Amino acid sequence: MKVAILVVIYDKQLDGSNTLKSLLNVRSGNLFLTIVNNGPNILSPDSEIHFKLNEKFKVVEVIEHTNNKPLSILYNDFIASMDDADYYILMDDDSILTDEYISMISSLGKNDFDVLVPRIKSIKDDCIYYPVEHGSVIVEDRILDSMKVFSIGSGMIISKCCVEKILTFFSNVFDERYAFYGVDMSIFRRIRIISRKIKGNDFLIVSKSMVLHSLSRVDSPLTFFRASERLIDAALTFRNYFSVLNAIDFFRILLKCFPTLGLNNSLKISLTTFFNGCHFRIKKWNSR
Repeated sequence: MKVAILVVIYDKQLDGSNTLKSLLNVRSGNLFLTIVNNGPNILSPDSEIHFKLNEKFKVVEVIEHTNNKPLSILYNDFIASMDDADYYILMDDDSILTDEYISMISSLGKNDFDVLVPRIKSIKDDCIYYPVEHGSVIVEDRILDSMKVFSIGSGMIISKCCVEKILTFFSNVFDERYAFYGVDMSIFRRIRIISRKIKGNDFLIVSKSMVLHSLSRVDSPLTFFRASERLIDAALTFRNYFSVLNAIDFFRILLKCFPTLGLNNSLKISLTTFFNGCHFRIKKWNSR
């Protein structure tokens, strides 16, 4: 099995990434590692961990995107560039991979699943927050309801079979109208849309193993940036995936973000997002 791993670095050097430190524990195999530096500074060329990773992986490629490339486009470009891989693994830079997770990615078999989402435990409070199914946090290994589950991208594993199914209906795996928040969720939305169209559940989504992660919703207060991004995500989902539940969710988040953003900013962000139909960074990126 060829396994392609993507680690997105932001605002740190390679030696400062908990994810890359964890990946030093993998067994050598048919593993290909792509590290994308998404800014804002260029990586140091003399990194000790880079040399150690080269001993573990068949190929280690470092790509510089110091202009903070939108995650949806970054993920889709990665999948397209590794079109002969059997599995794709998406990671951020601040996760601690458990021994169980490390062992699992070193021994993936053919057609084990379409999407695997590890349980995400907060480093700060030691609580599990993802995946969520039918509104409840999942705390054990099991098959999940593909119509009612969502999670974040940290440690998400996507099979080639899943990619091919999605590309039958969409031009890419992740919705490129999102840039930051909402990107991870978009693959689950596309799976649901496809399942409704074919009038059947053709996707096997499982929860297995665990990843320790620094969650912004737990580790830090609601900043202006995070409030803006959450509101953009909710507005895009309300507009592009309209439903009563998404409408309710938009107004709930609007009220939650209002004290941080204020009236003028809340209205400006909401109306601009509704009008554009995509994140403003996507619009800027596509106009380059």
